[in-house]
Amino acid sequence: MSIFKYYSYEEIMQEKENNWNNLFDDLPDDIKDYIYCNFLDYKSLVFLNKDNYKKYHKYLINYINPEHYLYYIKDIVENNLTFVFEQILDEMFLKWIKIKNIRLNNKTYNNMLKLIIEEFASCNDDNKILNMIENKYKFYNMKY
Repeated sequence: MSIFKYYSYEEIMQEKENNWNNLFDDLPDDIKDYIYCNFLDYKSLVFLNKDNYKKYHKYLINYINPEHYLYYIKDIVENNLTFVFEQILDEMFLKWIKIKNIRLNNKTYNNMLKLIIEEFASCNDDNKILNMIENKYKFYNMKY
């Protein structure tokens, strides 16, 4: 019987990460802010908190392959990520209305929002995303 415990590489790396997170959490807020502002780019900042997401989410589109954009939106809707969807909807609503005749699964949709409603959001039991879309139509005085 050995007195030494053997650790896997994953266990060692997890322990290092936990130690780093604990150390970072103990830093004063002004030092954390300095690190955030001077050493992290917006691709990292966007996921730290809601305020940063609101500020930097528009840059994420540059990193999504255009061929996968529809699947990106589908995942957001199906996983009911309402905060994320709200940001995208605010930014893209008028653009989505203008995208005409979208084909998916042998169906043609009048615009991107109709596709989102009929294909993605209608399968979801929670109607928050449908309500967001409906409210956006009302905001712009458009027929839903």
